[in-house]
Amino acid sequence: MIPFNIEILDRNFTYRSSYQAREMEYHEDYLSLDSSRIVVPKIVAMEGDYIRITGAANRVGIVTACEDKGTKYEVQFKPMLILADVEVHYDREALKTISLEEWIANILNSTFRDNADVLQNITGFSAIPLTATKNAVMELESNIGNLYSIITEALIKYNVVMDFEIDISKKALTVGIQARNKEIPVIEADFPNVLNRLFIIRQADEAVNKLSVYNEKDETEHMDFYMLDNGNIVTESTAAGRISPVAFAAVYITHEAGDKTFAEAAYEKAFSYMHTADYNNLIELTVLNDDVLVCPESLKIGQKVKIIRNNVMYETVLTGKVVGKTTKLIFGAVRLELTKKLKRRIAKK
Repeated sequence: MIPFNIEILDRNFTYRSSYQAREMEYHEDYLSLDSSRIVVPKIVAMEGDYIRITGAANRVGIVTACEDKGTKYEVQFKPMLILADVEVHYDREALKTISLEEWIANILNSTFRDNADVLQNITGFSAIPLTATKNAVMELESNIGNLYSIITEALIKYNVVMDFEIDISKKALTVGIQARNKEIPVIEADFPNVLNRLFIIRQADEAVNKLSVYNEKDETEHMDFYMLDNGNIVTESTAAGRISPVAFAAVYITHEAGDKTFAEAAYEKAFSYMHTADYNNLIELTVLNDDVLVCPESLKIGQKVKIIRNNVMYETVLTGKVVGKTTKLIFGAVRLELTKKLKRRIAKK
């Protein structure tokens, strides 16, 4: 197996220390900002440093603690996505004319590269859109919101992800924003190469397929929306392809005359509300690191997959990994730990 190379750099990309490990366990979860930790015989790290893990993995993060345990050192670090856990200002209307990737890149660059407050800017930071997802509909109730919520919503709805890379020679921290490959691999979960498996599939009746949206300022203004079996959302109750049985709900939005019509605002709410169930599952599959059927090293966060279990096919998306002596692949938008921020991030409002 390819060894892990662990490097510690300060925020100006100056080398602090490194260690090469044959084996170690690391966790990666795009839908959580929880800390990860690695344990190695010797390393030097300070709070706020960058940590870069390459070789058998490719991950960067921000050190939150380094504890000397006598015969070993434990380094705790947050994912780079922690940078996005801030309330930011953006232009909702701009999303109508540019791609989702460019729109997110513009927010990141204005926040961390081109900010008028130079102390807020991050040395060497740059966000680059690598693909172009047009006509994206995001649940944006105002021009101020949490950037991490936007990023996780982009993954769940459009398979758009952010990949962080550090280039020491260029003193650069680059964020590539892209939709993953459209090819969807198929994994047979019943094959003996899958060492352990966990399936938690939410019941279909938990997924709303009819939504009534009311204007809280004027309840006489309301619209009904229906999800079709092809994923489209329409306003015609007699449209072909409606889902049965009907699972319905009603919600408020606050709308006043302004930059968008009530119909536009109501559709955005319906789209966001009903599409939260796209990956309403948790599937965990454990395989060997060098498994030739699943190829866990080649699967990237945001990759859509189809998983067959007991002759039933589930479409889901890779959202996390646990890599050690084996690899646990974590799919879907459901997590067992109720304390995770994901619960409040994608909860229906």
